Amino acid sequence: MWNPYIYPDNGYIPPCSVCKNNYDEYVKLFPNYTKEISWPVGCLWSEYYEEKLEKLNAQILFSRK
Repeated sequence: MWNPYIYPDNGYIPPCSVCKNNYDEYVKLFPNYTKEISWPVGCLWSEYYEEKLEKLNAQILFSRK
């Protein structure tokens, strides 16, 4: 079965550019950023980046869109 999110040769799932950009933007502005960040829903990478942000700021809140 073909899955467009996994490269067939190596099983690699490319990082989501939306999640990565949100993460990079938050890190760049931290600690002068608010506690809440707008965050996509349903992405394969969202949990990975959420955990990284929670390690950076345990008080962070995710506004799901």
